[in-house]
Amino acid sequence: MIKKGNPLSLSTLFFTEMWERFSYYGMRALLVLYLVNSLNYSESEALHIYAVYTGLVYLTPLIGGYLADRYLGAQKSIFIGGLTMMIGHFLMAFPDYLYLAIGMLIIGNGYFKPNISSLLGRLYKSNDLRRDSGFSIFYVGINLGAFLAPLIVGYVGETINWHYGFAIAGFGMFAGLIQFYYGQNKIIKEDTTHQSKKLKLADWGLITIISLINIPLILLILEVNQVLNNFFFEILLAVIVYSQNYTELIVEFVACQQYYKNV
Repeated sequence: MIKKGNPLSLSTLFFTEMWERFSYYGMRALLVLYLVNSLNYSESEALHIYAVYTGLVYLTPLIGGYLADRYLGAQKSIFIGGLTMMIGHFLMAFPDYLYLAIGMLIIGNGYFKPNISSLLGRLYKSNDLRRDSGFSIFYVGINLGAFLAPLIVGYVGETINWHYGFAIAGFGMFAGLIQFYYGQNKIIKEDTTHQSKKLKLADWGLITIISLINIPLILLILEVNQVLNNFFFEILLAVIVYSQNYTELIVEFVACQQYYKNV
């Protein structure tokens, strides 16, 4: 069906997206259990981290899509997102880098997710009747990756070793990148907008640099967040102390008034 009715590049994007979803849902299947059972987080703390993570992965594509449209292009953005997420999955194996790993996954998703769907749309002209079937097939890849991930990554992580589970998710993302890399020629040939092009050495250098720059960027964000948390905590503490002192003064003043009235 893919070869006869749709562009050959659909198979490339199908498996690239399938492996990315495999890695994403595999990590999600383990996250709360890993935080509670391995790192001794409370259930409420683990669910809070999970909620922030899943919320931000739907926010960052707004930024990633804008950067791709304006500066990077879909191909480079997909590679940047995939590399960043792959690093994040492997960092999940090290408890000391938990927040850095989650940050890498959030930012990587922002680069990857909107642009692979956009690239799929460019394989069809606006009046191409095959477009709907192409996206339907693509969506099967999403569901297939999401279905397999908890069964494989979840089982390995919970019953064998948490770190092996996260590593499998990382290798899943790596498989998706390999699939996308070897399908570049088909994508370039079948892109109806002619925006896709063969990536040069300078492009690969840019992809590598941006992917690695995300590490200090996230560390900076975490540091600023900690400073702000401390700052607002000090303000809150000062307000509480002031309120207590003010309340004590009011109580003493009322008591004095009452005393002089009685006298």
